[in-house]
Amino acid sequence: MLRCSRRAVDFSRDFIALACRKGVLRFGAFVTKAGRNSPYFFNAGLFDDGASFRELCGYYARTIRASGIACDMLFGPAYKGIPLVAGTAIRLAEDGVTCRSPSTARKPRTTARAAR
Repeated sequence: MLRCSRRAVDFSRDFIALACRKGVLRFGAFVTKAGRNSPYFFNAGLFDDGASFRELCGYYARTIRASGIACDMLFGPAYKGIPLVAGTAIRLAEDGVTCRSPSTARKPRTTARAAR
């Protein structure tokens, strides 16, 4: 089990404050797609401007660094995961940490496509 240091916990409240401020994290009575009741709803798609997205990626980067686990590559699943990984890699690079962020796995092209 991964244990984060005290430093990781120190900024978790700031992350929650950002999520609430942007309307990403809402509390109430919600029903999940699986039909379960939930007291909260988290819509990451509402991190929809450069400033909040930069801050979000900063929290990911800080969490990775605070974990103490050596990391040289980040992987993000399609759609929302890819920009999160790219933004997190940028924030890590700002602190001198190099992490590759490959795109989704697909077969390499062997032929060029003509411009239309």
